[in-house]
Amino acid sequence: MTVKLYKRGPIIYNFIFFLCLSVCYLYIVSALNYGHSALNLEKFKIFLISQRPTLLILFCSLISVFWIKKISKFFVILFMLIITFFCFRYFYIKFDKIILVLTFAYIILAFYFYILWNLELQDVVYCPGYSTMDITKKSYYRLDVEMELQNGIIWDGYITNWDKNNIFVVFEKEIEIISDVVELHINFENHKFRQKGQIVSNYGTGYGIKFISMKQHLNKYWGWKDFYTIIKDRGYTPNISGCVR
Repeated sequence: MTVKLYKRGPIIYNFIFFLCLSVCYLYIVSALNYGHSALNLEKFKIFLISQRPTLLILFCSLISVFWIKKISKFFVILFMLIITFFCFRYFYIKFDKIILVLTFAYIILAFYFYILWNLELQDVVYCPGYSTMDITKKSYYRLDVEMELQNGIIWDGYITNWDKNNIFVVFEKEIEIISDVVELHINFENHKFRQKGQIVSNYGTGYGIKFISMKQHLNKYWGWKDFYTIIKDRGYTPNISGCVR
């Protein structure tokens, strides 16, 4: 079973957009090499036909990135290497300095977008912290939490993974989700912590929730950042290895 996504972050969409633009970039470099206008649609069609294997790798990259698959890193790296290879190939044909500058500019941008995308994949909403094949309890710590839906229904669960801005909560049985915006209630040592969030992923009977900033009424309760600071100071560590994709 893989993580099911309800909502994707802007970094994923920006990365997909960058991958698509990489083909246009390669065409511009090709146009510089052969000395024709990059606005020539007929030449662009011929270029796309000649780059069918590259477009196939691009398609596999887009699908795997969109669905957050483990194999996405393989396709993405392969695609970027192919683009870089063709750019250097065009450079060696004419030793055009403009092509060389564009090639290094692409390498820098590709590295930047890849790092951002890789950091995005480390978010807890993509890492439940457990597997549906586990026969023991799904969390070393028993951090109980209540998830309140917009209609007032409250479900009891416990935290399996967390970071500063995200949390993954698992329930003992299947629950009915009627809204993506929820409010989490945590009672810890006679203190109440509350935080609103948005459900963005699902794995088994668990849900990944990205927190929404809200004003905290300090005379009544604290928010997730306060709770996160407390458990961090007490040595509670999340399960960073529990990524299932």
